[in-house]
This record gives sequence, C-alpha cells and structure tokens, in this order.
Amino acid sequence: MAQSLLSAQPQIARRWLEEIPIYAIAAGLLAACAAVLIWRGSDAGLVGISYSVQLFTIFMFFMDTVPQLWRHRPKSPLSFLWAHYNSPAMRSKALCGLPMLLIGIVLMPYFSKMKAAIPLFNEYIWDDAFIRWDQALFFGRDAWEVLHPIIGFPIITALLALLYQVWMLLLFPGVLFFIFG
Repeated sequence: MAQSLLSAQPQIARRWLEEIPIYAIAAGLLAACAAVLIWRGSDAGLVGISYSVQLFTIFMFFMDTVPQLWRHRPKSPLSFLWAHYNSPAMRSKALCGLPMLLIGIVLMPYFSKMKAAIPLFNEYIWDDAFIRWDQALFFGRDAWEVLHPIIGFPIITALLALLYQVWMLLLFPGVLFFIFG
C-alpha cells in the first residue's frame, strides 16, 4: 500500500507543478482583494472560511460518501469508509486536489465579500434607469404591481426564493468536480 502511494508521488508533484500559474493567480487575486478592501476601509479578514470549509465538507459528503454507502451497502459503514478513503488511489486523488481545494475554500468567501462591497466602489447609478425601463415594459406601472397578483402568494414567493438560492447547490459541487474530477 505504501509502495502504491510512493508511485503516485510523481503524479501528485506533476499536478502541483502544472497548477503553479493557478496558485499564483489565486494569491494575486487574494492580495488584490485584501488591498482594495483595506484601501476602501472595509475589513479584509478571512471571515467566512469556516463557513466555506463546512459547505465543502457537506458537499463532499453528499457527493461521494453517501453514494458509496448507497451503492455498496456495507455491513460496517465506518470500516468500509475507512478502507475506501484510506486506499492509495483516494489518498493520491485527495493530495492532488488539496491545493486547489484550499484555494476554493479561501477565495469563495472573498468573492462574496467583494460582491457585498460593491457600494464602497460605485454608487448604484443605474437604478433609476432600470426603474424607467421596467415602467416602459409594463406600460407605466412598476413591475411588482403587475406581477404581484400573479406571483404574490407565500408559496410562490418561497419557491422563487428557493430557486434563487439553488445556485449554491450547483456552485460548490461544481468546484469540487473540477478540483477532483
């Protein structure tokens, strides 16, 4: 088993070396984001990383562990999972993707932080134009006035809120797919 992991080391080193430009870009983005946030008087701390770790862990669990248990239905799930994740192939796969996973864990909260900081950099000068365009589309009325009788019910509002948030169910698994796929 140790021999198999040792034979995988060149593969791990090769992947890490191939990804050096990505590491450099990620470090540059992180430094730029932190510098810009500090310059604009916002907190540039790495708040949100623990949340990101939790989300990635949950999605890894549901993307791999649950399907493995469902597919094999072992008598001893913990022993099965230990053997599965302790195999040289899985350890090699985990080591290959570890740097990119760490980058994802750190950069995803920073993306949210930068998105929330947009008002620090630019006022919402397009709001008036968007309101006028909406009124033009809806014959002089605000969009909510026209749509409220159709979608203004709690169950529909809840469904729209769910659909608005479903992107997160695609984002984290998508990142994991590209890291470990």
